[in-house]
Amino acid sequence: MSEPTYGTKEYVDDRRNYLGASDMPMACGRSEYGGPLDLVRLKLGLDTVEETHAMKRGHIYEPAIMAEFAVLHPDIQLQECGTMRHPKGDWLRARPDRIGITPYGKAVVEAKLVTPYLMDHYGESGSDQVPDDKLIQVQTQLMVTGLSIGFCVVNFGFETREFIVERDREMQEAIYAIGHDLWHDHVLKGVLPDPIPLVDSMQAIQRTYTLHSDHLVDADERVAEMIREFGELKSLAKETEERSDELKANLAMAIGRNYGVSLPDGERVIWPETKGRGSVDYKAIVEFMNVPDEVIQQHTSRGAPYRTMRYYPAKAPKQRKAA
Repeated sequence: MSEPTYGTKEYVDDRRNYLGASDMPMACGRSEYGGPLDLVRLKLGLDTVEETHAMKRGHIYEPAIMAEFAVLHPDIQLQECGTMRHPKGDWLRARPDRIGITPYGKAVVEAKLVTPYLMDHYGESGSDQVPDDKLIQVQTQLMVTGLSIGFCVVNFGFETREFIVERDREMQEAIYAIGHDLWHDHVLKGVLPDPIPLVDSMQAIQRTYTLHSDHLVDADERVAEMIREFGELKSLAKETEERSDELKANLAMAIGRNYGVSLPDGERVIWPETKGRGSVDYKAIVEFMNVPDEVIQQHTSRGAPYRTMRYYPAKAPKQRKAA
C-alpha cells in the first residue's frame, strides 16, 4: 500500500494514527510549536495545523540540501526511505529524509532549513551540538530504524553545517516511555493531559477551557498568591508601556529628520521609514458589485470562541461618614 502524498488531506489524516519522529519533541516538551497538550489535541482531531510558508519552504529545499550533502560526501550513497515502524509498537514511526549507505554501514540523514538568526543555537560543523528538538527527532529516527548514527544536515541559507548524532540508548528509552504513556494514556483514551505552563501553547490551553459557567470559584492560598502577582505584573506592564511611550516621543524629537541616534560603543536607536501597505476595501467591492446576501453568507467564516483573561483589583472598603 502506497503512502499518502505529503501535504494532502490523506497525509494529514494518516498522521493522527501514530506518533512520528517529528512529533516527539512536542511530546517531550522541547518544541517551539507546543507541548504534550498541543500534540494530543492534534492527534484527537481537536485542532489542525495550517502549513506555513516556512514548512513548505523546508519541504521544497530538502532535495537541494540532500544534493549538496551528496556532493560533499561522494562515498555516501543516499536512498529514499519510507515510513518505518518501531518493532515494539505501530504507534511510533519515523520517516528519515534519507538513509545513507556509508563505507561503515547505514546512517540516518535528516535535512533542516533553518533561519540564520538561529545559527548561535548550533555548534560547529562535525559536532553533535544541535537544539533539543532536532536531537530528539534524530534519536527517535535512530531508535525506530535500529541504526547507530545519524547526520543532521542544517542549511542556514548561506552556510550548511553537518552534525553527527550517535545513538544514545538512555535517551531513547526516555523518549519511548514518554511517547508510550502519551499515546496509550491520552490519545487512545481521548483524555487530554494537564497543561504545562510555558511548554504547551496558550492557544491549546484556551481551546481546552473554551466553555465556562458563570460561577466564580474561591481561590486557595496558592491561587491567591498567583492572583496578587498577576495583578502586580499587570500594573508594572502598564507603567512600563507608559514610560516606553514617553521615551519614544522624546527620542523621536532627538532624532528628528535623521535616521537615528547612536552611542560611541555602537548602541543605537534607529527610526527608519516604513512604506505604507496597500489594502483592499472588500466591503466597498461587495457593495459596488451588489453581491447577494446569500453569497456573502456562503463565504463568511466565524472564528472559534476565545476567552480574554482580565484582572480586577480588590475593591477598597467604604469609609463610614463621620457623625
